[in-house]
Amino acid sequence: MKNDASTGQLIVGSFCIIFALFFYHLMHDSFLILLGIIGIILIITGLNENKGYRNRIIPLIILFVFCGILIYLVFIFPFSRPEKQITIILIFVLPIVLFGVPFYTSWGKISNFKKGVKMVESGKYKEASDYFNEILKKDHDNPLAWAGKAVALQKLGKSEEAFYSIKNALDLKYKTEIKIFSLSKLLINAMVYNTAGLVYAEDGNYQKALDYFDKALELKPELYAAWNGKGVALSNLGKDEEALKCYNKNLKYNPKSAVTLNNKGDVLKKLGKYSEAIEYVDKGLKVDPKLPMLWLTKGEIFMCLNKNEEALKYIDKALELDPDFEAAKKVKEEILSLKVK
Repeated sequence: MKNDASTGQLIVGSFCIIFALFFYHLMHDSFLILLGIIGIILIITGLNENKGYRNRIIPLIILFVFCGILIYLVFIFPFSRPEKQITIILIFVLPIVLFGVPFYTSWGKISNFKKGVKMVESGKYKEASDYFNEILKKDHDNPLAWAGKAVALQKLGKSEEAFYSIKNALDLKYKTEIKIFSLSKLLINAMVYNTAGLVYAEDGNYQKALDYFDKALELKPELYAAWNGKGVALSNLGKDEEALKCYNKNLKYNPKSAVTLNNKGDVLKKLGKYSEAIEYVDKGLKVDPKLPMLWLTKGEIFMCLNKNEEALKYIDKALELDPDFEAAKKVKEEILSLKVK
């Protein structure tokens, strides 16, 4: 089943080609040729199942379209006949005003959300909470700001406030069902669902988290963060084989995710596939050697192989990077107790 983005591309691409063919014999305008080419590219990328390829080429297409419009309006439009000017305005300027402004606003919300989430990932929970509060003062009905605040509050141990925030985010998510011109809003809804999943997972309610990750992926199957979250939830529910499939999906869209490479290595460890587990953890370390959980996972794998001295070396590396890493402290205590025996 094609996702919303590819369906939108097929519809818009078909419209471009039909429009170009219909009006070219009347106007003989070279810009209609450009429009037809754009339509062909949209259809090709819409049919292509490789999401990574599509995600790389679409920004280039958008840039190509806007450059073409700009060149046309600056160098050709001023010398066009009046009736031709009206046609150009109706075809290009009005759609930019009607759809470009909402699109820009939506992507602004997404950009702000990602900035706040990076603070959370860096352990700056209070700073992230304050950042989202500032956004909400100006834009109280911003679903992503409420969602980001929920994650920060959950990390601060303020579970009740976190669930209040995520409820607001879910209540404020976009209700639109229009698929073609609301792709950014669909993404925002998917991100809200994904964040709700993270909040419930952090609270230990993995089944509820799983429900929200599935809702996110129903809207945006290429949302790799949701595949990672779903994998974590499944693993904690004891469904490691299913979790492995989710991590593979994540890595298809985001092959250099150090966190997912770590999680896949951890699941492979649980399944007793130690050599594969080390392989994926080492891939993660090449991406981000300063991620403590990778060193912890590698240490745990060597513990399973009864190589405790080497395991201790990796655990110490994790603690060097994060002296407050509780999980690493527990594993180190376990190794040292084994040495005493």
